[in-house]
Amino acid sequence: RGHRIVAAFHPSAKEAAAREVTAERLANAQADVCVECSLPKAVLANVMAACEARKPLVVATTGWDADLPKARELVAAAGIGMIHAPNFAIGVQTMFRLIADAATTLDRLAPGGDAAIFESHHRGKADSPSGTAKRLGRLLLEAMSNKSKLVTGPLQRPIAADEIHVVSQRVGADPGTHVVLFDLGEETLEIRHHARSRAVFAAGVLKAAEWIRGRTGVFEFRDMME
Repeated sequence: RGHRIVAAFHPSAKEAAAREVTAERLANAQADVCVECSLPKAVLANVMAACEARKPLVVATTGWDADLPKARELVAAAGIGMIHAPNFAIGVQTMFRLIADAATTLDRLAPGGDAAIFESHHRGKADSPSGTAKRLGRLLLEAMSNKSKLVTGPLQRPIAADEIHVVSQRVGADPGTHVVLFDLGEETLEIRHHARSRAVFAAGVLKAAEWIRGRTGVFEFRDMME
């Protein structure tokens, strides 16, 4: 797409420009957009550095939801743009729309149905359940009138009628698989997304980086799809 990485920051990679991200280093790198893909505990500090350097940014890390309100304040004060998402795969973003529509329709035409979420990722993934699974769960809770709570991890009891079970698996090198199952009694509907490689996430991040330039405020991927 004609883009170039002008600097990378990593605590141990030999090809990295530096171990830590600072506003001065971001400014000196002369990048048009910063991409944050680190660990949840590092996101807010990296957002702060980008704000100080007045650089728009794409945040592709998951598991940092608690720091989002503070990040919004920093971005607003700096007058820059930031776009974030739990998953930058175009297929997953389309899945979000499909799930919201399916859950709303089924709640209207087949009320009282059940649902569950399954997600699988590589052994090195830092958070569980995935940010994508959490987003899928929130979409189900918003649309299904008989559901009010997500339950993660193993269950040693019968699941309550108002609960949705989210099951996580960590194995091998799986880039990411997400399945939403609707149980309607006499029929079952499954909507599934599988990433064949991490290249799909990079492609989405590049699209987001192109889109965020020249914009101010905090956005989600769905804003870019409108």
